[in-house]
Amino acid sequence: MTLLLAMKFTDYKQKNIESKVTAVQEQMALVEKTMDQRETELPKKLVATMVPLAKAVKVLNQQVGIQ
Repeated sequence: MTLLLAMKFTDYKQKNIESKVTAVQEQMALVEKTMDQRETELPKKLVATMVPLAKAVKVLNQQVGIQ
């Protein structure tokens, strides 16, 4: 009887841990997907921000007389 109870408890704990591992793996996959997406978007946003700034600095330099 004790052996059966111990086996049932072990099975319960193993299934509990497996479900937690699965949940963590799903979260990791989501984080990896998000990071990949941000890695591709960041350079585009950076260029979109820097180009107008560089143009404005160029115009200001021309107005001031700095080349």
